Amino acid sequence: AVSNGTQSHPHSTKYSPDQLDQIRPQESLAALQCLDISEYVQRIALNLPDGQIHLHREHLWQELDKLVKAEDILICSYAQDGHPDHEAVGKTVQAFALAHDMSYLHVLIWAWHWARPLDPRINWQKARAYNLTQAQLIKKRQAIMQFKSQIEADESTGNAAILSPAIIERLLMPWEVYLCE
Repeated sequence: AVSNGTQSHPHSTKYSPDQLDQIRPQESLAALQCLDISEYVQRIALNLPDGQIHLHREHLWQELDKLVKAEDILICSYAQDGHPDHEAVGKTVQAFALAHDMSYLHVLIWAWHWARPLDPRINWQKARAYNLTQAQLIKKRQAIMQFKSQIEADESTGNAAILSPAIIERLLMPWEVYLCE
């Protein structure tokens, strides 16, 4: 994880930045358990400041240099996703992969909110969909439900959940889409 998303609930007494700094890693680990991949995946926390990843791209590059192996396939957020942190990560990982002649895939996150079908701002020629089995979809739903800080409303501010029912429905499409470079 590049950051813990500590700035997602401004002015909240339910989810302060310090609380989110503790909660988000726990949610991620619980989600990995639901996906039944925790023995294959290690959660590495870079703890870069949420909302400021663009100021720490060099540090992210240095961490990638330490962690990534030549045979790895890098999966990152889309470099034009529409969220500054997602874009900073996407651009840094893409540049790193190209500099090291590595494979990488982009994942659409916020782009699903603004993109229309065949939106010309996304190179759909590079899109690849991978169908999920019913068992995988069930695990994915269970994993999403671990992110309580994003699926529950914040009564202290009156704000709705970050992941609305419509967003969760979109996340639970029976496929995963990656932009392959």
